[in-house]
Amino acid sequence: MRQPKTSPKLVAAGAIRTHRVLIWLALIAGAPGAFEESALLLSVAVTCVGLAVAVRDIGRLRRGALTPITFFCAALAITGFANAVGVHSLSEVGAQSPFDLYVARDYVFLACAIMAVGGTAIVAGFEAARRLRSWRIVAKALPRIRSRVSDRSLIYGGGAVAILSLFVSSLPVTNELGTVSALIGLVPVLTIFTVSRLGAVRRSRRLMSIALVLALLAAVHAALFAYLRAEILFPIFALLIGLVVGSRSLRILRRRSLIAVYLAIALFAASFATLGRIRSTGGEGQSRVTAFRTESAASASDSGRDNAALLVRLSSLNQLSQIGLLVERTGYLHGSTLGYLGFAFVPRFLWPAKPKIAKGAWFAYEIGQAVMRPDGTYGNSINMTVPGELYLNFGWPGVFVGSFLFGVILALFWSTALFWSDDSNPLGTAFGFYLLWIGVSLVADLQIIVTLVAMYLLFLAASLALFSLSRNHRGISRRVSMPEVAAAEGL
Repeated sequence: MRQPKTSPKLVAAGAIRTHRVLIWLALIAGAPGAFEESALLLSVAVTCVGLAVAVRDIGRLRRGALTPITFFCAALAITGFANAVGVHSLSEVGAQSPFDLYVARDYVFLACAIMAVGGTAIVAGFEAARRLRSWRIVAKALPRIRSRVSDRSLIYGGGAVAILSLFVSSLPVTNELGTVSALIGLVPVLTIFTVSRLGAVRRSRRLMSIALVLALLAAVHAALFAYLRAEILFPIFALLIGLVVGSRSLRILRRRSLIAVYLAIALFAASFATLGRIRSTGGEGQSRVTAFRTESAASASDSGRDNAALLVRLSSLNQLSQIGLLVERTGYLHGSTLGYLGFAFVPRFLWPAKPKIAKGAWFAYEIGQAVMRPDGTYGNSINMTVPGELYLNFGWPGVFVGSFLFGVILALFWSTALFWSDDSNPLGTAFGFYLLWIGVSLVADLQIIVTLVAMYLLFLAASLALFSLSRNHRGISRRVSMPEVAAAEGL
């Protein structure tokens, strides 16, 4: 017998009830966690806050409630859970814990507190910017990203550009173009999301199949050539979120055609530690495949630690506890890590010798997790997180105020994408998806603000260029058609 469909209103009501329960659980865990300095309870509270917002927004999916803060909160919940497991593991097995990579044990509670305050403040800033009239006025003043491209041009042109950019992004010269290089590398993923969303909106199996093929190609390419492991999941994330956004439902994720995608995700999770070990020494292409096989066989005896590798990577205990130790050793830096703001927006083609912004590498060196090469570069990079860098510079006032403003900035840029109001706006769709992905990695470093502003300006420039071309084309068409009309009427 066919099961009756659940009413969207019932789903939304259930989500709101779950949201309220989770908020209460966050308060019940967070209050004693703060007073008793319990890192475990604070981590549980962070998990509940993240889940509460994510569940609320997913329950209102049909109303277009998904935003970058939804994905940020989902990531925040995962990080909170990983931190809770890490705190328990550290207390149980000590130095044998897989979470003890470079953790500063005396500052584990501080690490959890920074994440709790900073994460909550980012959410509060985003919500305030969307609800308060004063911030909405600011948002309306920002130019919108608009474009009009036919479905046919988007499908075939976008697919061709996506495949071409997979090869172009691998060329050494593209790495010298700053944010433009980053945008070139994002083209395949942005195309996958745009085509996937359009296929779900149009209910077209052909479009969804094209997006699926592009996603698998991009994931394989990243597995063979990319340095960061997250780049393997990026195209798959784009495919799945495009389907969800286009259909405004999670049911579409039950399609049997997505089984290959889920198998790829499982394989990625199982191979996460091995991929990390070979990314610097395994080379690219076939040599990376060979290195992967060799490392997999050699590390079979250490499978227990490998199984925890992904969860360890999702935890923020190590870097944030080191932030506390660094402050204890040097004092607050009063903005010294933000010096790049004075030159970050100068285009690299105007200043080829512009210093690279690599504060994560500087941080890794400062805490003894990187070596300096003879050319002045570093051999490793560790993200400080946005709340962590704010604490390192300005203490607790910086964490709360800075994180709040960070959430406001994200909301202002989100309003320019017109993400839910226009399904046929490929540039707005692409920029909106970029912001969703930023939401997942929102706690990377404060330098992400520079990238965010630069990306907005690039998308805005593309939007204005397309508008100008479209207007010129319409003008030429009118000038050509008038003599034809005159001749037909004998004028």
